[in-house]
Amino acid sequence: MKAARSVVLPVALAALPALLAGCFDEPPLPESGVPIFTDGFATGFTPNSFDPAQGADPTALSVDKSRSHAGTASIRIDVPASSAGYAGGAVLADKGQDLTRTNALVFWATASRAAVFDMVGFGLEFDPYPSTYLTSLLDLPLTTEWTRHLIPIANPAKVTAEHGMFFYVDVAATGYSAWFDDVKFDTVDPATMALQPAVLGGNAIVPVGASEGVPLELKYTDFDGTQRSVDSGDNPGSGPAPEFFSFTSSDPSVASVDATGTVHGLLVGQASITAKMGGVPAAGALTVDVVATAPTAPATAAPTPAPAPADVVSLYNSSKVYTDVFVSTWQASWSSAAAPATYTIPATTSVVKKYATMQYAGVEALPAPHVNASAMTFMHVDVWTPNAPGLGIKLVGFSGTTAGAEAQVDFGSSIIKKYRWVSLEIPLTRFAGVDLSNIGQLVWVNPADPATASNGTYFIDNVYFHR
Repeated sequence: MKAARSVVLPVALAALPALLAGCFDEPPLPESGVPIFTDGFATGFTPNSFDPAQGADPTALSVDKSRSHAGTASIRIDVPASSAGYAGGAVLADKGQDLTRTNALVFWATASRAAVFDMVGFGLEFDPYPSTYLTSLLDLPLTTEWTRHLIPIANPAKVTAEHGMFFYVDVAATGYSAWFDDVKFDTVDPATMALQPAVLGGNAIVPVGASEGVPLELKYTDFDGTQRSVDSGDNPGSGPAPEFFSFTSSDPSVASVDATGTVHGLLVGQASITAKMGGVPAAGALTVDVVATAPTAPATAAPTPAPAPADVVSLYNSSKVYTDVFVSTWQASWSSAAAPATYTIPATTSVVKKYATMQYAGVEALPAPHVNASAMTFMHVDVWTPNAPGLGIKLVGFSGTTAGAEAQVDFGSSIIKKYRWVSLEIPLTRFAGVDLSNIGQLVWVNPADPATASNGTYFIDNVYFHR
C-alpha cells in the first residue's frame, strides 16, 4: 500500500509580501459590500500561503495585471501538478469584518482550461483566526470563459468579526492556472439564491451518555442557475457549520441538543430534533432513539441502490441489483485488520463485508483486469460502524502490475455516524491524478490515531461507481 495523501487545511500560514509587492495599492471600492479584491487587495486584507512544509506551493498566488474580468488585474492561482504539491492559501483581514449587512461571497472565475477547482470559501479552521462559520464550496467547475459565482452566508447575523475572507485549495493531476476577480462580500437577492436549509432526516441511535451531531444540508442556486450545496470543510457532505442554526428537541429530558448541533442521549426513549436557520425552519427532522446498550452490528439492510444498471460499475452489492466486476480480494495480505469476514443481517438476505479491528484494508483487482470507471462520475459506498470516528477511501491507479497515482478522500465524524447506514456519494474529481480506467486498489483507512485505530469495525455494502 502506498502512503496516504489527502488534501487538508494545514496548521500554519506563510505570508506573501515579497511575491505580491506593489499589489496592495488602494483599489477603487465597489459600490456595495465588503471588497476583497478589485484590481488589488483591499487595504488590510493580506494573501497568505498555507504551510509549504505540508505541500502548499507558496508561489501559487499572484496578481495578474494582464488579465481581468473588469478593470486592470485579477488574482491568479497557478495550480501545480499533484506531484509538485498543491495550491492553497487564504486572504486574511487584519481586523475582524462585520458581514451582517451582506449575505454572500461573490466572485468571477475562469481558467486556462476546463477544470474542477477543489475548494473555495471563507472562514478559517486554524490559527491565527479560527472561525466558527467556515463555509466551503467543493468542486467548482471552471471554464475558459469568465463566470460569476456565489457562496451564501447561511446566517449573516452571526458573522460579526470574520478574518478569513477567501480561501482556496486545489490539487490537480496536471497543472493549470485559474483567475478570480471582483471578489467581495455583497448582498444578493434571496430569491436568486433560493436557500434550502435542511436537517437530513431519518433515525439515529444514541446510547445513554453518548452524543451525535445533527446532519445538516444547505442547498442554493448559483448565478448560473446550478444548484449547489455548501460544506464546512474539505469533506463532501459535511454540510454547513451547525453554529449557523438553532436547534430544538421535542423531549430534552430524553435527548438534549446544544448550540453546536450535538445531541446528548440522557434517558431511554425517543425525541425529534428540528432546526432553524436565522428564524427560517429547516426542512426535515432527526428522530433520535436513545438506547441503554449500543448496538454492535446493523439490524437493517443498507438502502437498495437506485442508479440504472447501465450507468453502474459495481464491485459489490448485496441486493444483486448489479452484476459485480472482477475483484481478486476484498482484504489484501498487507491489510491491518482481523481475518476477512462477511455478516448476514438478521431476518434479511443481505450479506455485507465486515472489517473488524481495522487500521487499513486493501481491496484489489490485481493482476488484471483492473476496474474501469473512466465513464463514471461518482463513487458510492454504504458504511455502518459502531465505534469508528470516520473513514478514508483511497483509490490507486495501475499500469499493469505497477502502482501509479493515488488519492484519498477522508470522511470525519460529521459524516460517518455511528449505529446507522451512511451513504457516501463521492465525485470522482476528488481522486485527482488517479487513472480511473485502471483502478487496481481500493483502500479503506481508519482515520483514528494508530494507537486506537485497531478498534475500528466497519460493515460495507454497495460499493460501485456510477454516472
